[in-house]
Amino acid sequence: MTASEYPAYCDYFIDDYSREIAENYGHSIDRAIELANQDLLRSFPNQGGIALC
Repeated sequence: MTASEYPAYCDYFIDDYSREIAENYGHSIDRAIELANQDLLRSFPNQGGIALC
């Protein structure tokens, strides 16, 4: 993923993963979005500033 592709990836990840969290764990969509954001930040702590291929 290139740096220019990262924002679109974030949008996709948050949308898709938050729905999974809400459906599978019974969280509200707002809480699921918070959790998805936290997971994204753990995976990419520099918000895209890490080495991307």
